Amino acid sequence: MGKIIESERLVLQRLKQEDFDAIAVFLKDPEVMYAWGHGFSDEEVHEWLDKNLKRYEDDGYAFFLAVNKQTGKPVGVTGIIHNEINGKQRWEIGYIIDKKFWKQGYAKEGSKACLEHAFREMALDEMVFQMRTDNIASQKVAESLGAKREGEYIRHYWGEDMPHYIYVIKREDYI
Repeated sequence: MGKIIESERLVLQRLKQEDFDAIAVFLKDPEVMYAWGHGFSDEEVHEWLDKNLKRYEDDGYAFFLAVNKQTGKPVGVTGIIHNEINGKQRWEIGYIIDKKFWKQGYAKEGSKACLEHAFREMALDEMVFQMRTDNIASQKVAESLGAKREGEYIRHYWGEDMPHYIYVIKREDYI
């Protein structure tokens, strides 16, 4: 299956095993992956990719490869993810943008396309963003799309307690 969601500059398409090299570039970069506390190893990139391929089977959605329409090159991943957040199953928007493409609006554009798809095609009532409390850029993305901070929690990952904010946007407030 190819294109899932499209925006002005991006095509969001299902990840495939063959995308390993394209996503490893940014998943292995500690600066890009600071929210996870480390750049991924090859094994962790494979695990991340396998987890998302399994999410397609289980949930129908996961991270998608975000490809620039003009160049045909990936700029990162963005998607609609069913996830446990603070003990509750929720749908969230997630993205990881290759640092070569930071500050070019791809996170917001991909997130907006996913929000529109989630509300119009999936008929979801709300979407969530979660991010580390020190991730100001992601907070600005969520706020620029109309999401409001709902609360915070501690996410335990990789032996570390990571404070996270939860932002929520309701369908009726968006459409």
